Amino acid sequence: MTIRPKRLQPNQIATLHAWEHFLARFYVGGILAILAAMLVLFFAGDSAFARRSALVMVAGLVIAATIIQWRVRCPNCGKRLSFQSKMRFPDFCPSCRAHFPRPEDMAQQAPSD
Repeated sequence: MTIRPKRLQPNQIATLHAWEHFLARFYVGGILAILAAMLVLFFAGDSAFARRSALVMVAGLVIAATIIQWRVRCPNCGKRLSFQSKMRFPDFCPSCRAHFPRPEDMAQQAPSD
């Protein structure tokens, strides 16, 4: 006998999707920051200060991205969510199997007038 997880409230689903959008913006910003650091190193690569600053910035971005991803939890059971990729949540919670519907799935299920 399988136990069906309770359905998530719309505000819980909206919170998850807000986190997903934040993560996507963070990663795009991080990639742009790394590209900017590479340009600085290309033009001022002889400077030890520029090299160390770029290294500290990249390490800071990696640490921040790791912490941000660890903060996202399932609203049903409270366990940390594992990501399919850096930009997308899983469709189900790995521990309680709660379903996280996508906005495009929810739009298809909405009754049309």
